[in-house]
Amino acid sequence: MAIGKRKTCMVYHDPLNMKPLVPAEDKLPEMNRRKVMGWMAAAGTSMALLPGTSLAQMGGEVFTLLVPFAPGSPPDVFSRLFAEKLSKRMGRPVVVSLKPGASTTIGTTLAARSKPDGQMMLYATNSSITAAPGLFKKLQYDPEKDFSAVTVMLESVFCILVRPEDARLGVEGLAKRIRANPPDNGMGGGSTTAEVAHRLFEKAIGVSYPYARYNSNSLYTDLMGKVLHAAWCPMSTALNFGQKNNLHIMAITGAKRLPQFPNIPTIAETFPGVAVDSWSGFFVPSGTPRPLVDKLWEDVHAVLLDPEIVERGKSEGNRALNLNPQQSDEYVKKDFPKWRALFKSANIEPA
Repeated sequence: MAIGKRKTCMVYHDPLNMKPLVPAEDKLPEMNRRKVMGWMAAAGTSMALLPGTSLAQMGGEVFTLLVPFAPGSPPDVFSRLFAEKLSKRMGRPVVVSLKPGASTTIGTTLAARSKPDGQMMLYATNSSITAAPGLFKKLQYDPEKDFSAVTVMLESVFCILVRPEDARLGVEGLAKRIRANPPDNGMGGGSTTAEVAHRLFEKAIGVSYPYARYNSNSLYTDLMGKVLHAAWCPMSTALNFGQKNNLHIMAITGAKRLPQFPNIPTIAETFPGVAVDSWSGFFVPSGTPRPLVDKLWEDVHAVLLDPEIVERGKSEGNRALNLNPQQSDEYVKKDFPKWRALFKSANIEPA
Protein backbone atom coordinates (compact mmCIF):
# COMPACT_ATOMS: atom_id res chain seq x y z
CA MET A 1 0.00 0.00 0.00
CA ALA A 2 1.44 3.37 -0.97
CA ILE A 3 2.18 5.82 1.79
CA GLY A 4 0.15 9.00 1.67
CA LYS A 5 0.68 12.30 3.36
CA ARG A 6 2.74 12.03 6.55
CA LYS A 7 1.15 12.44 9.94
CA THR A 8 3.44 13.15 12.87
CA CYS A 9 3.24 13.88 16.57
CA MET A 10 5.79 15.17 19.06
CA VAL A 11 7.14 13.05 21.91
CA TYR A 12 9.36 14.00 24.86
CA HIS A 13 12.72 12.30 25.13
CA ASP A 14 15.19 11.29 27.78
CA PRO A 15 18.26 12.96 26.18
CA LEU A 16 20.81 10.36 27.24
CA ASN A 17 19.29 6.93 26.77
CA MET A 18 17.12 8.11 23.86
CA LYS A 19 14.03 6.30 25.16
CA PRO A 20 10.89 8.23 24.19
CA LEU A 21 8.79 9.08 27.23
CA VAL A 22 5.49 7.69 25.96
CA PRO A 23 2.93 5.83 28.09
CA ALA A 24 3.22 2.12 28.70
CA GLU A 25 1.98 0.17 25.69
CA ASP A 26 -0.93 -1.34 27.60
CA LYS A 27 -2.26 2.16 28.26
CA LEU A 28 -2.01 3.36 24.70
CA PRO A 29 -5.47 2.16 23.61
CA GLU A 30 -7.02 4.48 26.21
CA MET A 31 -5.26 7.49 24.76
CA ASN A 32 -6.21 9.34 21.64
CA ARG A 33 -3.83 11.04 19.31
CA ARG A 34 -4.79 14.52 20.44
CA LYS A 35 -3.94 13.73 24.05
CA VAL A 36 -0.54 12.36 23.08
CA MET A 37 0.13 15.57 21.18
CA GLY A 38 -0.87 17.47 24.28
CA TRP A 39 2.41 16.44 25.95
CA MET A 40 4.56 17.69 23.20
CA ALA A 41 6.54 20.56 24.11
CA ALA A 42 9.14 20.88 21.79
CA ALA A 43 11.81 18.47 22.07
CA GLY A 44 12.50 18.78 18.34
CA THR A 45 11.08 15.33 17.94
CA SER A 46 8.43 13.91 15.62
CA MET A 47 6.99 10.45 15.22
CA ALA A 48 6.31 8.90 11.84
CA LEU A 49 3.18 6.77 11.74
CA LEU A 50 1.41 5.14 8.85
CA PRO A 51 -1.64 7.08 7.68
CA GLY A 52 -4.79 5.98 9.46
CA THR A 53 -2.96 4.25 12.33
CA SER A 54 -2.51 5.06 16.01
CA LEU A 55 0.39 4.43 18.36
CA ALA A 56 -1.43 1.43 19.75
CA GLN A 57 -2.22 -0.05 16.34
CA MET A 58 1.41 0.22 15.24
CA GLY A 59 2.57 -1.72 18.30
CA GLY A 60 6.17 -2.64 19.00
CA GLU A 61 8.90 -0.58 20.63
CA VAL A 62 9.50 2.90 19.25
CA PHE A 63 12.62 3.20 17.11
CA THR A 64 14.64 6.45 17.25
CA LEU A 65 16.40 8.11 14.32
CA LEU A 66 18.69 10.74 15.85
CA VAL A 67 19.52 13.63 13.51
CA PRO A 68 22.15 16.12 14.78
CA PHE A 69 21.05 18.89 12.42
CA ALA A 70 18.77 21.92 12.65
CA PRO A 71 15.06 21.90 11.80
CA GLY A 72 14.48 22.52 8.11
CA SER A 73 17.97 21.42 7.10
CA PRO A 74 18.38 18.88 4.27
CA PRO A 75 19.12 16.03 6.74
CA ASP A 76 15.96 16.88 8.69
CA VAL A 77 13.78 16.95 5.58
CA PHE A 78 15.24 13.72 4.24
CA SER A 79 15.03 11.95 7.61
CA ARG A 80 11.31 12.63 7.98
CA LEU A 81 10.58 11.08 4.61
CA PHE A 82 12.94 8.21 5.38
CA ALA A 83 11.39 7.63 8.82
CA GLU A 84 7.92 7.37 7.32
CA LYS A 85 9.04 4.65 4.95
CA LEU A 86 11.16 2.90 7.58
CA SER A 87 8.15 2.84 9.91
CA LYS A 88 6.14 1.07 7.22
CA ARG A 89 8.97 -1.42 6.66
CA MET A 90 9.44 -2.15 10.39
CA GLY A 91 5.77 -2.06 11.27
CA ARG A 92 6.36 0.17 14.28
CA PRO A 93 6.69 3.90 15.09
CA VAL A 94 9.93 5.68 14.14
CA VAL A 95 10.85 8.87 16.01
CA VAL A 96 12.96 11.57 14.31
CA SER A 97 14.85 13.29 17.14
CA LEU A 98 16.65 16.51 16.18
CA LYS A 99 19.68 17.30 18.35
CA PRO A 100 21.62 20.08 16.58
CA GLY A 101 24.53 22.13 17.84
CA ALA A 102 28.33 22.37 18.02
CA SER A 103 28.86 21.28 14.41
CA THR A 104 26.69 18.18 14.95
CA THR A 105 28.80 16.93 17.88
CA ILE A 106 26.08 17.38 20.54
CA GLY A 107 23.70 14.94 18.89
CA THR A 108 26.54 12.63 17.93
CA THR A 109 27.67 12.51 21.57
CA LEU A 110 24.15 11.55 22.66
CA ALA A 111 24.14 8.76 20.08
CA ALA A 112 27.52 7.48 21.26
CA ARG A 113 26.16 7.28 24.84
CA SER A 114 22.95 5.50 23.92
CA LYS A 115 22.37 1.82 24.58
CA PRO A 116 23.69 -0.54 21.88
CA ASP A 117 20.36 -2.34 21.66
CA GLY A 118 19.40 -1.69 18.05
CA GLN A 119 16.63 0.77 19.02
CA MET A 120 18.49 3.94 17.95
CA MET A 121 20.24 4.91 14.72
CA LEU A 122 22.28 8.05 14.06
CA TYR A 123 22.10 10.02 10.82
CA ALA A 124 25.75 11.01 10.38
CA THR A 125 27.97 12.72 7.86
CA ASN A 126 31.71 13.17 7.51
CA SER A 127 31.35 16.33 9.66
CA SER A 128 30.55 14.36 12.80
CA ILE A 129 32.65 11.25 12.13
CA THR A 130 35.77 11.48 9.95
CA ALA A 131 36.21 15.28 9.90
CA ALA A 132 35.43 16.01 13.56
CA PRO A 133 38.94 15.21 14.91
CA GLY A 134 40.39 17.85 12.60
CA LEU A 135 38.17 20.57 14.08
CA PHE A 136 38.04 19.70 17.76
CA LYS A 137 40.91 18.80 20.09
CA LYS A 138 38.50 17.39 22.63
CA LEU A 139 35.43 15.42 21.61
CA GLN A 140 33.10 13.69 24.04
CA TYR A 141 33.10 10.64 21.79
CA ASP A 142 35.69 8.70 19.81
CA PRO A 143 34.70 8.85 16.11
CA GLU A 144 36.89 5.85 15.27
CA LYS A 145 35.72 3.58 18.09
CA ASP A 146 32.25 4.57 19.27
CA PHE A 147 30.20 3.71 16.19
CA SER A 148 29.47 0.89 13.79
CA ALA A 149 28.13 1.68 10.34
CA VAL A 150 24.79 0.45 9.09
CA THR A 151 25.39 2.10 5.72
CA VAL A 152 27.21 4.91 3.99
CA MET A 153 24.36 5.71 1.65
CA LEU A 154 25.50 8.59 -0.55
CA GLU A 155 28.15 11.10 -1.54
CA SER A 156 27.30 14.73 -2.22
CA VAL A 157 28.93 18.04 -3.07
CA PHE A 158 28.70 21.63 -1.91
CA CYS A 159 28.49 24.71 -4.06
CA ILE A 160 28.95 28.48 -4.12
CA LEU A 161 25.52 30.10 -3.99
CA VAL A 162 25.12 33.76 -5.00
CA ARG A 163 22.38 36.31 -5.59
CA PRO A 164 21.01 36.76 -9.11
CA GLU A 165 22.99 39.93 -9.78
CA ASP A 166 26.19 37.88 -9.46
CA ALA A 167 25.04 35.00 -11.65
CA ARG A 168 27.40 35.91 -14.49
CA LEU A 169 30.37 36.69 -12.30
CA GLY A 170 31.92 33.22 -12.47
CA VAL A 171 34.54 31.75 -10.14
CA GLU A 172 37.38 33.85 -11.55
CA GLY A 173 35.25 36.98 -11.31
CA LEU A 174 34.40 36.19 -7.70
CA ALA A 175 38.08 35.68 -6.90
CA LYS A 176 38.99 39.03 -8.50
CA ARG A 177 36.31 40.84 -6.54
CA ILE A 178 37.46 39.29 -3.25
CA ARG A 179 41.10 40.16 -3.97
CA ALA A 180 40.13 43.77 -4.72
CA ASN A 181 38.34 44.24 -1.39
CA PRO A 182 38.51 41.25 0.97
CA PRO A 183 36.74 42.81 4.02
CA ASP A 184 33.61 43.62 2.04
CA ASN A 185 33.23 40.22 0.38
CA GLY A 186 32.37 37.89 3.20
CA MET A 187 31.02 34.38 2.70
CA GLY A 188 29.33 31.96 5.07
CA GLY A 189 28.76 28.27 5.57
CA GLY A 190 27.20 25.82 7.98
CA SER A 191 29.41 22.74 8.12
CA THR A 192 32.91 21.35 8.27
CA THR A 193 32.85 20.65 4.53
CA ALA A 194 31.94 24.29 3.86
CA GLU A 195 34.75 25.55 6.07
CA VAL A 196 37.33 23.35 4.40
CA ALA A 197 36.14 24.50 0.97
CA HIS A 198 36.42 28.11 2.14
CA ARG A 199 39.99 27.64 3.39
CA LEU A 200 41.06 25.84 0.21
CA PHE A 201 39.57 28.68 -1.85
CA GLU A 202 41.39 31.28 0.26
CA LYS A 203 44.65 29.47 -0.32
CA ALA A 204 44.00 29.21 -4.07
CA ILE A 205 43.16 32.91 -4.58
CA GLY A 206 45.98 34.05 -2.30
CA VAL A 207 44.01 36.24 0.07
CA SER A 208 42.00 35.84 3.28
CA TYR A 209 38.45 37.16 3.49
CA PRO A 210 35.69 37.06 6.13
CA TYR A 211 33.93 33.77 6.76
CA ALA A 212 30.95 33.28 9.09
CA ARG A 213 29.97 29.91 10.54
CA TYR A 214 26.21 29.35 10.79
CA ASN A 215 24.24 26.70 12.67
CA SER A 216 20.87 27.55 11.15
CA ASN A 217 19.14 28.51 7.94
CA SER A 218 19.79 32.19 8.70
CA LEU A 219 22.78 31.67 6.40
CA TYR A 220 20.44 32.00 3.43
CA THR A 221 18.51 34.88 4.98
CA ASP A 222 21.78 36.79 5.32
CA LEU A 223 22.76 35.96 1.75
CA MET A 224 19.46 37.25 0.37
CA GLY A 225 19.66 40.26 2.71
CA LYS A 226 23.15 41.13 1.38
CA VAL A 227 24.87 40.58 4.70
CA LEU A 228 26.93 37.95 2.84
CA HIS A 229 28.11 38.12 -0.75
CA ALA A 230 28.07 34.34 -1.28
CA ALA A 231 27.47 31.12 0.65
CA TRP A 232 28.96 27.64 0.72
CA CYS A 233 26.01 25.29 0.89
CA PRO A 234 24.96 21.71 0.16
CA MET A 235 23.90 21.14 -3.42
CA SER A 236 20.54 19.82 -2.20
CA THR A 237 19.78 23.11 -0.43
CA ALA A 238 20.86 25.14 -3.44
CA LEU A 239 18.60 23.15 -5.75
CA ASN A 240 15.58 23.35 -3.46
CA PHE A 241 15.57 26.47 -1.30
CA GLY A 242 18.14 28.42 -3.30
CA GLN A 243 16.58 28.24 -6.71
CA LYS A 244 13.08 28.80 -5.32
CA ASN A 245 14.41 32.10 -3.98
CA ASN A 246 16.09 33.06 -7.26
CA LEU A 247 19.61 32.33 -6.03
CA HIS A 248 22.26 31.07 -8.44
CA ILE A 249 24.65 28.10 -8.24
CA MET A 250 28.01 29.45 -9.41
CA ALA A 251 30.11 26.28 -9.13
CA ILE A 252 30.38 23.02 -7.18
CA THR A 253 33.11 21.67 -4.92
CA GLY A 254 33.30 18.26 -6.59
CA ALA A 255 36.35 17.07 -8.51
CA LYS A 256 34.23 16.72 -11.65
CA ARG A 257 30.89 17.93 -12.94
CA LEU A 258 27.71 16.14 -11.94
CA PRO A 259 26.12 14.12 -14.74
CA GLN A 260 22.70 15.40 -13.64
CA PHE A 261 23.86 19.03 -14.02
CA PRO A 262 26.58 19.11 -16.69
CA ASN A 263 26.35 22.87 -17.19
CA ILE A 264 27.41 23.70 -13.64
CA PRO A 265 31.22 24.02 -13.52
CA THR A 266 33.53 22.89 -10.73
CA ILE A 267 35.69 25.31 -8.77
CA ALA A 268 38.63 23.06 -9.57
CA GLU A 269 38.32 23.88 -13.27
CA THR A 270 39.49 27.39 -12.39
CA PHE A 271 41.50 26.65 -9.26
CA PRO A 272 42.87 23.07 -9.29
CA GLY A 273 42.95 21.47 -5.86
CA VAL A 274 39.83 23.21 -4.55
CA ALA A 275 37.76 20.06 -4.37
CA VAL A 276 35.94 18.51 -1.43
CA ASP A 277 32.84 16.38 -1.09
CA SER A 278 30.85 14.85 1.74
CA TRP A 279 28.98 11.66 2.57
CA SER A 280 25.99 10.65 4.65
CA GLY A 281 25.00 7.44 6.34
CA PHE A 282 23.44 5.70 9.32
CA PHE A 283 25.34 4.46 12.37
CA VAL A 284 24.69 2.65 15.65
CA PRO A 285 26.74 2.61 18.87
CA SER A 286 29.67 0.20 18.95
CA GLY A 287 28.73 -2.97 20.74
CA THR A 288 25.39 -3.28 18.96
CA PRO A 289 25.08 -7.03 18.25
CA ARG A 290 25.90 -7.90 14.65
CA PRO A 291 22.53 -9.64 14.03
CA LEU A 292 20.77 -6.37 14.97
CA VAL A 293 23.07 -4.36 12.69
CA ASP A 294 22.41 -6.78 9.83
CA LYS A 295 18.64 -6.58 10.38
CA LEU A 296 18.81 -2.78 10.41
CA TRP A 297 20.81 -2.87 7.18
CA GLU A 298 18.17 -5.10 5.61
CA ASP A 299 15.40 -2.64 6.50
CA VAL A 300 17.41 0.49 5.68
CA HIS A 301 18.59 -0.90 2.34
CA ALA A 302 15.01 -1.71 1.34
CA VAL A 303 13.98 1.88 2.05
CA LEU A 304 16.96 3.32 0.18
CA LEU A 305 15.78 1.44 -2.91
CA ASP A 306 12.32 3.00 -2.69
CA PRO A 307 11.68 4.86 -5.98
CA GLU A 308 10.83 8.12 -4.20
CA ILE A 309 14.08 8.01 -2.20
CA VAL A 310 16.11 7.13 -5.31
CA GLU A 311 14.60 9.94 -7.37
CA ARG A 312 15.07 12.45 -4.57
CA GLY A 313 18.76 11.62 -4.38
CA LYS A 314 19.25 12.02 -8.11
CA SER A 315 17.37 15.31 -8.24
CA GLU A 316 19.57 16.72 -5.48
CA GLY A 317 22.83 15.84 -7.22
CA ASN A 318 23.77 12.98 -4.91
CA ARG A 319 25.60 9.80 -5.87
CA ALA A 320 24.05 6.71 -4.29
CA LEU A 321 26.46 4.27 -2.64
CA ASN A 322 24.22 2.14 -0.37
CA LEU A 323 27.18 0.25 1.08
CA ASN A 324 26.55 -2.67 3.43
CA PRO A 325 27.88 -2.52 7.03
CA GLN A 326 31.23 -4.12 6.24
CA GLN A 327 31.81 -1.97 3.15
CA SER A 328 30.74 1.12 5.08
CA ASP A 329 33.13 0.49 7.97
CA GLU A 330 35.97 0.13 5.46
CA TYR A 331 34.90 3.29 3.62
CA VAL A 332 34.88 5.29 6.85
CA LYS A 333 38.24 3.88 7.93
CA LYS A 334 39.81 5.15 4.69
CA ASP A 335 38.10 8.53 5.01
CA PHE A 336 39.90 9.54 8.24
CA PRO A 337 43.34 10.05 6.57
CA LYS A 338 41.64 11.80 3.63
CA TRP A 339 40.20 14.45 5.95
CA ARG A 340 43.45 14.78 7.89
CA ALA A 341 45.14 15.61 4.57
CA LEU A 342 42.40 18.11 3.66
CA PHE A 343 42.75 19.92 6.98
CA LYS A 344 46.50 20.08 6.53
CA SER A 345 46.16 21.46 3.01
CA ALA A 346 43.62 24.02 4.22
CA ASN A 347 45.83 25.04 7.18
CA ILE A 348 43.09 24.22 9.69
CA GLU A 349 44.13 23.35 13.24
CA PRO A 350 41.75 21.74 15.75
CA ALA A 351 40.44 24.13 18.39
